[in-house]
Amino acid sequence: MRLSLIALLMCLVSAPCFGQNRVQKIDAVLTRLNTEEAFSGNVLISEKGKIIYEKSFGSANAEERRSLTPDTMFLIGSVAKTFTAVAVLKLQEQGKLKLDDPLTKFLPELPYQNVTLRQLLTHTSGIQEYQSEEIVKEIAGKGADNAELVRVFARLKPGQAFEPGSRWEYSNTNYIFLALVVEKASGRSFPQFVRENIFAPAGMARSFVGINNVPAALKKEIAAGYRLTNPLATAPVNVATLEGARSAYATKQNLYGAGNLYSTTRDLWKFHQALQRGKILSKQSLALMYAPTRLASGADYQPFARTNYPSKDALGWFVADGTSGRVVYHPGGDIGYVSYFLRNMTRDQSVIILSNIELLRHNTPTALLRILNEEPYRLDLKSLANAMGREYNLRGTDAMLKLFQQLKGNDAYGFVEDEINELGYRLLYDKKDVAAALEVFQLNAAQFPASFNVWDSLGEVYYRAGRIEEAIKNYEKSLQLNPNNEGGKRMLETIRREQQKP
Repeated sequence: MRLSLIALLMCLVSAPCFGQNRVQKIDAVLTRLNTEEAFSGNVLISEKGKIIYEKSFGSANAEERRSLTPDTMFLIGSVAKTFTAVAVLKLQEQGKLKLDDPLTKFLPELPYQNVTLRQLLTHTSGIQEYQSEEIVKEIAGKGADNAELVRVFARLKPGQAFEPGSRWEYSNTNYIFLALVVEKASGRSFPQFVRENIFAPAGMARSFVGINNVPAALKKEIAAGYRLTNPLATAPVNVATLEGARSAYATKQNLYGAGNLYSTTRDLWKFHQALQRGKILSKQSLALMYAPTRLASGADYQPFARTNYPSKDALGWFVADGTSGRVVYHPGGDIGYVSYFLRNMTRDQSVIILSNIELLRHNTPTALLRILNEEPYRLDLKSLANAMGREYNLRGTDAMLKLFQQLKGNDAYGFVEDEINELGYRLLYDKKDVAAALEVFQLNAAQFPASFNVWDSLGEVYYRAGRIEEAIKNYEKSLQLNPNNEGGKRMLETIRREQQKP
């Protein structure tokens, strides 16, 4: 009894034991991620108005040997949608629009008279994603801005996927149109309105809409984006060196409202503080913004399958109610970047992750908030293909296959068909290691026997190995599973023509 009392007094006198334990657990998860999977980024966690964890992992620019700092700016992807939603609600408070106004009140050239601003905010409009093939064909590489995108939609008149309000389907187009609505209703450019009504009241001095609005002196403080290009890659690659990434960026670099916003972990924390304390929106607007959306059909929907907070959509935020209170959050992803902004409004907590490598998904970022509240959590699965690729680079084929046997039943790793297939092709064509590629493709076929693609790949490696009969058998099996596999048909025809040659 006395020992317990002494322990309690020591805990009260020293730094909070409970809090320190939580922070240590969070740091252990992030450190492991940085060490094992090359996580790079800034993380900030706050509680009741105070920062309780802030740490940088990795480089802002590996080529220039610049380390990340708390002031490093990142492209935050779809977290930008939270600012667009706040801007719309601010305009409603000012009497310049209503959430149930039709979109065509502000953009009459669009063919969507049945869509309201509320439906745009909640991704229930049915309007097509601008990154669809039909639209991208019109704007690819041209640096189209929001107004040009509207002109493309007005000209092509792409149909809606469903009756507005009846279903939920994420579409960046919704928020690009909303940014134009903000401009029409306010008489200000969208970057100017956000700067005056959100950034300034919150004290966000290092946040900007669009690269052209970032002061020249600060552009060097933006983190470069990276990605692991394949399971055999020995290091992440700067996306600025990748032609496909450069082309994609050229297509969307002038579109805003859905993304294209630069910020820091500290500025996003200030945004959380300003919302939490009513500096930007009234209590009524905040309650409206966080109210879960119900579909007119009454059907259920779930925005993200793999997350520690299964949610519903609200106005620019995803909302989950749990044992620790109401949680609102938004993930973001862009070329070379992943971001996550989580807030527990009941406990005044925030978890902000800005990463400059395409690694994180939904489980690990949301797990940090659950660790903070001592709740059960799940982490993202580690890539078995990447682990096998690293082992091959270090110790060769036998060690790679041994590692597979050790990890194949490990719940922490994900055996993903496409990733293993990619590993096999890299071994076949990049390393010219036919034997190793054959082993990997055989593992994939054993794991996914109902997939036509794994048998097609196995047929290809047998063909490259000169084992023609096995190649034919595997192509035939692929076609049994998918008679429309045109590539497999062509390969079989090629093989049979070669067999007929004298």
